[in-house]
Amino acid sequence: MLKILKRSGKVLYYRLLEKIHPPKYNIVPVNMVVMPSPNFFKTSPNRQVKFIVLHATASSSTESAVRWFKDPISKVSAHYVIGKDGSVVQMVDLANIAWHVGKSEITVSGEHYVGLNNISIGIELVNLNDGKDLYDTRQINACLTITDALSRYYDIGPDFIIGHKDCAVGRKSDPVGWNMEEFKEALSFYQEKEEALNG
Repeated sequence: MLKILKRSGKVLYYRLLEKIHPPKYNIVPVNMVVMPSPNFFKTSPNRQVKFIVLHATASSSTESAVRWFKDPISKVSAHYVIGKDGSVVQMVDLANIAWHVGKSEITVSGEHYVGLNNISIGIELVNLNDGKDLYDTRQINACLTITDALSRYYDIGPDFIIGHKDCAVGRKSDPVGWNMEEFKEALSFYQEKEEALNG
């Protein structure tokens, strides 16, 4: 009985919290299609994934980004492309290494990492990356949903969810205009809520 009462209290707490201070973004169902890119390294299904890296495509449409990532000449790819409308295209299997980061390094929690392609999942957001092109709420919600699922599956903490610019300092600027703080706040809210309700 005590456990049921505690759980009821948690449900009420999070319902009230959502009304008083609702998160800016939401976990939503996503419409995903698979359009494989040839640009990847095949690896083990058990590969260690430590980072989720968010990018901007520097293009105006999902179609142009997907077309570029499918072209062997481009020598680039990502695991996911998320369109302005929230649609998701998976281009590389999660077990494989997408070519999305290039030369990269970063220090997190006192540990230095080099060559993040090998240990990361890449998510490309369709955006011109010019600081003027805004990210659509549907796009952010879809990214939140994908990131939530990946971070739970691979046990990735918030410090390991980064932008391309964070691991390619001076070489890359994307995703320009992306509010990482708000994004992580919404992610933390939903993960803490689920943990509390299932605890």
